[in-house]
Amino acid sequence: MGPLEAAVLAAILFRIAEPFSCAAETAGGRIKCTTGTTADRTSTGGLIFSDGTTIEPTAAGDFKFSNGLTAQKTASGWVKFSNGMLFRTYDRRRYTLSTGLVCLVDGAARAVCAKP
Repeated sequence: MGPLEAAVLAAILFRIAEPFSCAAETAGGRIKCTTGTTADRTSTGGLIFSDGTTIEPTAAGDFKFSNGLTAQKTASGWVKFSNGMLFRTYDRRRYTLSTGLVCLVDGAARAVCAKP
């Protein structure tokens, strides 16, 4: 997972509603967000956030949150999380969140989440 996935998952995990960005550091693979959150890649392709929460991809293409957060797809195409957050993806390069943020890839090593 890269900066875009880290940004979307951080927004969901921490219920971020204000614009922010996340960028990959060139050394070590750490992803730093302007919110102060960091994420390190795990050996299994997941992320461990600075609060200790681990998010791992599953074989079914979903995510498993170590803090017990769960998700389900709604009939309207949104993914709803047990903390009340929702997101929708259009092409795996653009995500819309229920907070009004839209997260996009901004170069190879950066993602931006902003209100349109």
